[in-house]
Amino acid sequence: MTNDRIDTDIQAATESAAEAAETVEAEAEAAIDAAEAVEAAAEAAGGDDSQADLDEIMRKYDRESATRIWVGKPRIVIKALLALFALYCIYMTLFSTAMPEGGAYSSLKTRSREVMFKRN
Repeated sequence: MTNDRIDTDIQAATESAAEAAETVEAEAEAAIDAAEAVEAAAEAAGGDDSQADLDEIMRKYDRESATRIWVGKPRIVIKALLALFALYCIYMTLFSTAMPEGGAYSSLKTRSREVMFKRN
């Protein structure tokens, strides 16, 4: 009776793996089709606007390409904030004596300021 159950579990796992493989193959084929569409559109576009058209097509087919592009004053502000944060991190790493070795509370306080910028 135990062997029958094991055989059933193995068969179910095999079927599940086969379904997963088929799904991966279908996604791979869709990605290849999207890549071919992007290449065809890039070849057909030509001229100076080809990069803009290519970016538009990539946003349509690739979810990771749809990112926010900062321009103007927000871009300058974000760059300045990131540069200041980088300098703060370098200072805290190289020159600060606020975190003595073994001082759990002081390092926790400083680390909490650095972690608040971390994104999950």
